[in-house]
This record gives sequence, structure tokens and C-alpha cells, in this order.
Amino acid sequence: MSARGVIIRPARPEDATAMGRVFQESWLATYPHEGMEITREDILSLDLAGEENTQRRFESLTRQDPASRRGVAELNGEIIGLFGVELCEGYGYLRALYVLPEYFSCGIGAALIVQALKEVEDYETVYLNVASYNERAIRFYERFGFCDSVEGPEFTGGHFQSGAYLPQKHMVRRREK
Repeated sequence: MSARGVIIRPARPEDATAMGRVFQESWLATYPHEGMEITREDILSLDLAGEENTQRRFESLTRQDPASRRGVAELNGEIIGLFGVELCEGYGYLRALYVLPEYFSCGIGAALIVQALKEVEDYETVYLNVASYNERAIRFYERFGFCDSVEGPEFTGGHFQSGAYLPQKHMVRRREK
């Protein structure tokens, strides 16, 4: 499978349900970790594809906040990936970049991050937070110029109902002046 035929476009309110599926399936494939005591049940308890989160996503996409940009990867009418960036005072923040697991290593993530970085191209500094044990994602972000950083936006919501914690690391990409 390749990125051929994939369309990267702005997210629309009617994408809210499909985006929830992308969140849920990619989190289930990525974040459970025995050593961190993060289980599938922890991920499922977030109900990322549930009605409440879908409604919140729908409303957010309907408002079209000028400081928030979200896009999706669509293949044959199916949403298979997404990104979200925030335009903050003085920096850009890559809030989310997820792809359905069956499309990992197909170039979809690369297509999404290229578009996400275009959305924040006016900023010299772009931050992101990534699970500290997600070596695959860390290597991916490094290929796009991100490196470890001791600074960056605080990640909120790192604790699951079970008490398990999703450890984060900050990464930054600075454009040459």
C-alpha cells in the first residue's frame, strides 16, 4: 500500500465520526504498554470514538477556530489519517498526527506532516509532545527535523482512569532564520 490516491484536505464537521475511529484505532495500536501499565482498557476508557467525543469534535470543526487547523487523509472516500495543529502566540504546536494502523509505513503520515507543517510555516518554532516510549513516532518526527527539547507546551490528560500515566517527551523543530 502506498500514499497514491490519498487526498489530504481540511477536516469538515461530517468527518467527526471517522476521525474518532482513527484516534481510537491508532491509540489502541500504539499506546498500550506493559511496562507503563497502560492497557487496552485504559485506551478504551477514553471512548475516543464515542458519542460525546464525536459531538465535541463535530462542534469544534463547525466553529472553525482560526487558531486551530485540522486535516484528514482520505482514500477512496474513507478517512485513514488526521492531523491537528494549533497556531499559538510565537509558535506552532502539532497537537495530533494519527493514521489507521493498516496504513502505517505507507507514506500517509509523511503526507499529513508535510501539510501540517505548511499550516504552521509562518512560525520559526514548532513543538509537539510524543509518548516517550513511542520510538517509531520519535524516529518519524526526527526525519522531519524535530529533536528533543526541554521546553514546549504542557501535555494535559496524561493520566488514565486506572492511574496509569502516559509519559511524554517534548520535541521541537526550529527553522533557520
